[in-house]
Amino acid sequence: MVCGLVLLVPAAQALPLGDPPVVRHASELYADAQAFAIVQDHRGMVYIGHAEGLLSFDGERWALLPLANGDMVRSLALAPDGRVLIGGYGAFGYLGLDADGRDAYVDLSARASEFLQGRELADIWDVVSAPEGVYFRALRDVFLWEPASDRLRHWYHAGRFGMLRPDPEGTLLQFRGEGLRRFDGQQWQPLPATSELQDLVFAALPVPLAAAPVGSDRGGGYLTQGADGRWWRIIGDRLWPQAMPAGLPDSSLFEHGLGLTDGSLALAGGDGALYLVDAQLQHWRSLPIDSGFLSGIVAALGGGLLIAADGGFFHVDWPGEWTLIDARHGLRGNLMSMARWRGQTWLLTSAGLSRLHAEAGEQIRLEALSWAGSTGLNALQALDEERALLAEDHRLLLLQGDHVERISDELVYPREFLPSRHHPGRYYIATELGLRHVDVAGAQIQLSPPFPDEREIRVVGIAETGPDEVWFGSIRHGLWQVRYDGQGLIVSAQAFALPEHRPQPATAINDAALLSTLGPGRWMVGTERGDFLWQDGQWQPTRLGPLVGQGDDQLTRLQGSDGRLWAYGAGGIWHRPVEAEWRELRLRHLRRGQLLAHYIEGYGALTLVASHQLLLFRPRPDLAERSDSGVPGVRLTAVQQVFPNGAAQPLALQTAPASLQAGDYALSFQFALPEMSVPGGARYRARLEGYNEPWSEWSRTRAFAYSRLRPGDYVLQVQARDAAGRESAIEPYRFSIQPPWYARGWVAALAFVLALLLAAWLLRWFVRRRLHRLQAERERLAELVAERTRELATANRQLQQIAHLDGLTGIANRRRLDDHLEQIWRQACAAGTRVALLAIDVDHFKAYNDSQGHLAGDELLKALVPLLAAAVREADDLLARFGGEEFLVVLPGLDSAAASRLANDLRQQVEAAALGATVSIGVASHYAPDSTLQALLQAADQALYAAKDSGRNRVASAPDSPAIA
Repeated sequence: MVCGLVLLVPAAQALPLGDPPVVRHASELYADAQAFAIVQDHRGMVYIGHAEGLLSFDGERWALLPLANGDMVRSLALAPDGRVLIGGYGAFGYLGLDADGRDAYVDLSARASEFLQGRELADIWDVVSAPEGVYFRALRDVFLWEPASDRLRHWYHAGRFGMLRPDPEGTLLQFRGEGLRRFDGQQWQPLPATSELQDLVFAALPVPLAAAPVGSDRGGGYLTQGADGRWWRIIGDRLWPQAMPAGLPDSSLFEHGLGLTDGSLALAGGDGALYLVDAQLQHWRSLPIDSGFLSGIVAALGGGLLIAADGGFFHVDWPGEWTLIDARHGLRGNLMSMARWRGQTWLLTSAGLSRLHAEAGEQIRLEALSWAGSTGLNALQALDEERALLAEDHRLLLLQGDHVERISDELVYPREFLPSRHHPGRYYIATELGLRHVDVAGAQIQLSPPFPDEREIRVVGIAETGPDEVWFGSIRHGLWQVRYDGQGLIVSAQAFALPEHRPQPATAINDAALLSTLGPGRWMVGTERGDFLWQDGQWQPTRLGPLVGQGDDQLTRLQGSDGRLWAYGAGGIWHRPVEAEWRELRLRHLRRGQLLAHYIEGYGALTLVASHQLLLFRPRPDLAERSDSGVPGVRLTAVQQVFPNGAAQPLALQTAPASLQAGDYALSFQFALPEMSVPGGARYRARLEGYNEPWSEWSRTRAFAYSRLRPGDYVLQVQARDAAGRESAIEPYRFSIQPPWYARGWVAALAFVLALLLAAWLLRWFVRRRLHRLQAERERLAELVAERTRELATANRQLQQIAHLDGLTGIANRRRLDDHLEQIWRQACAAGTRVALLAIDVDHFKAYNDSQGHLAGDELLKALVPLLAAAVREADDLLARFGGEEFLVVLPGLDSAAASRLANDLRQQVEAAALGATVSIGVASHYAPDSTLQALLQAADQALYAAKDSGRNRVASAPDSPAIA
């Protein structure tokens, strides 16, 4: 690892160095579909104009919303109130919400027929939101919809229309063949000075920071993109030719563009490239995005650009804080390090030495310098303007002018350099065979003797803590202290054990110790046992870096020139701004190769060297201070009832509590966070109050389902975390599950009141009508009351039977089994008898389900019940479903031998039935007074596992628990 000052970006350069991160979002269902426009609403939803309607992407799922006429969507825009405005073929309108809170197309074009007088509406080429309303521009027709009054206005121009541009002085509209006109609130007033705009103008982009063109005393205005290829500036009511940076293509290449907040321009090219022009219109650069036409560009919520292309769209993190330099810029071979020499930046790779050219406003260019012996380079250390040290894979070289020569024939295996702070002309060398150094005095270069330890000690990081004391870290041999005499010879070299802080034999230390330079006089060592900071002449425990990983995943720590802390390793990159917490930067989709070195630069800038690229961090205060209010948050996208047959019933997304009847269904909740900058960058967690109080773990799971919820009140809460670590939450979704009508309290109360009224009425009737036979009537009344009581008991038994039966097989369920087992066990304990259990499991039931389907699995379970019921002999015997494909037979009074014979009979009957499955049975019989019910259940379960382990379709018996005589 290397720490130094390498100023890669000239101060005058207007456009950042390197390419920004680009992420493609594509729909598999519409991968080849042509895209026409793109927009992102305030929720973060991305909408794309598509040949079959309106495509939407919420960050997790794609969906298609057809227009009423089933035709394409040509143009899109966003209204100030957040509505998505839609222009299609023969239709225009906007996106609203239906009664359930889902997207719904609202058509406005039906009213256009009164203006067209029988003409075809055709394509709506442009949709523009202006202070006076929303414009829908067709070829020869322009409609103005005023949302406040819902009035629709119309203008016709036989020569066809062009560009529409809102402007504080009045909206501008191109009347092709004559120039621009400005809207005065009633009509379009001609601007004669713009008559040169005869051909189609695609768009006009604001350039508030651009200097005044030649002949004008005003700057700013708008820059046109047109079919004639020329660039024009619109300033006020006049038109000026605009000189653009040399080499920038004609304006006819760009149908879509965007003015950025810093005054620069982003132009979507017809050649599939993104063109970036600085605010002064002096410099430009291009970034290849796709192979085809780029059909739209908008600013992304949370930062960056969204660019539409066929099959989906791209997120470009521009302007952003991270950019890349890689093979697209001419980088060849594995990159090892970089250095500053002769006022230029040099890249050292396995293919040799390259010089980085990055002049202000120019595209990046890498110039490979191929000299004999200069392949496999690890580091460069400048000596003066003419000479530099080179660390080749095997030897130490001297680069002088354009000539390379060996300093020594010795195999040194150098990896990095550190200039001495106390000895001018001395340069310490980290090698794979310990620590070395060279002393340079004029033309004389003296290499120090080999390191006294002959083992392969790979040095990682060097710290010169005094004139005669140097520390270094290593990959496998811990932290070393080296002391020198006055002639630069090593007098002692000791390995130290941390955190004991005492010397140890080198052979006793096998830990990695990565030494990092945080700043002048500040070093840090990261080990498996913790982190240690050099303070007051010794290593003190510290917590500058996050504790992640172990072993090979040790972290290199550093501190930027602005005080922020960094850490990186095989597991990732972490960052801690001043007075903030550590967080991981999700850059794995950008990284290619292992991170090898770092370079601290001015103003908080940082460059990380990976084996196949440079990752450049350039802090942007405007991005760091941006409010999170513009960052999209997680939202609930769908709620459904899912029934056992697979049918789904969508539910409303309203915030008012929903009321659902209890039943055999699952509730499915889908949610999404529009995280466009990192593929799969969103993480979610949820909890359902009333069901499970703890939060789930953070994960990529973007849907939760809950089956057969009990009656009660519930609240669904979902939180999401984007790639930058920002958290958001949905509006809690409240709902209740209502019990069946017959289980509600008022039904039981009403039945009780009616029974009392009936009894009272019967009593009154009998008393009045049969006074002379009072005794007989009393007896009859008693009989009647007893009869009613028996009926009620029978009804209660039936209800109890329903509550204790398994819904699939019709036999006793787990609740009935638990009650029966406890009762039988108490009776057996009192009577001093045995209780036997048969634990039955269907063999390979999961595989059967997977191959035949769950419905076939249910039918198999039901077919097994009549065969297993043969085990029930006495009134106290019970066959019950224990759970899933497991059954339990309770056999009071049977010993293990009798129970085993019965189990074998059952197993043979199932096998003979040829149902497509067999069973394994575990048998256990315990003498109740000397055992416990839990021990009996455990013995039967263990016997079942023994039957399974012995090959399935077996009966296994647990050791018999003998009775005490």
